[in-house]
Amino acid sequence: MAYCSKCGNEVAEGSSFCSNCKEEMGNIGNNLQNPSVSAKITDKDFATFIGKNASLYITKFKKFNTGGLDKFAPTWHWPACFVTVYWLLYR
Repeated sequence: MAYCSKCGNEVAEGSSFCSNCKEEMGNIGNNLQNPSVSAKITDKDFATFIGKNASLYITKFKKFNTGGLDKFAPTWHWPACFVTVYWLLYR
């Protein structure tokens, strides 16, 4: 079983490119990864980890992953801006 070193997607043996991120595979032997490490995190995994209010946070977390690739997404939190000390104590 081979996995893309860039996005972790499972790649068919002999493929030249990843079907997900179009990364060139080169020598597929160099791109083998442990599937448990490169497996994608599902919404169910997030919900289990987060607990209550998971549906709110899952939508926020999805902003940081587009097309299977992690990326930066600037966000804003008004309470942290205006009442920083109290918000930090609360958190």
